[in-house]
Amino acid sequence: MRRKVAKHKEMDSVSSYAMGLLSEAERADFEKHLAIGCEVCLRELKVANRTLGQLHLAGPIAAPPASVRERVLAIPSASCVIRAHEGDWVDIGVGVSAKQLFVSRRDQTRTTLVRMEPGARFSTHRHDGDEQCLVLEGEVTDCGIVLRAGDFIANAAGTTHDSVWSETGCLLLIVNSINDVK
Repeated sequence: MRRKVAKHKEMDSVSSYAMGLLSEAERADFEKHLAIGCEVCLRELKVANRTLGQLHLAGPIAAPPASVRERVLAIPSASCVIRAHEGDWVDIGVGVSAKQLFVSRRDQTRTTLVRMEPGARFSTHRHDGDEQCLVLEGEVTDCGIVLRAGDFIANAAGTTHDSVWSETGCLLLIVNSINDVK
């Protein structure tokens, strides 16, 4: 049975703070709130940090270069453009790297490019929501199914993968839940 917790306005900032999404002023205000010892927010922050540390495809949080941030913020909210040379590839496993392209808070999904070197294996992971995968280059084996460039697979929420590998190397476009964990 879950305890009822009195909600207060600062609780809305916990996740954004944990992900490094607050402005400097918002961050400073939230840190002052934490400094007074709010047990509810400190407990929620501990849970958020633990969850973020387990997110599928999680990488280090890094602020984008100021020029990229300015251009992205200048784009109308209905559009998001990432040029091929923009964004950072983050190692997420031996021979596996990812470049996050877009996060939809409304749909609770993220769009990511995943690159697997020849012989790379992807760690076991579970899908909290549906996952869509389009093979852009190379080939990948997903639970015994060989997929080649142009092939698409959708995996339902609750699916667990323990055998994803690429003999030749591949580039994948993946759309999955922001709540997926390893």
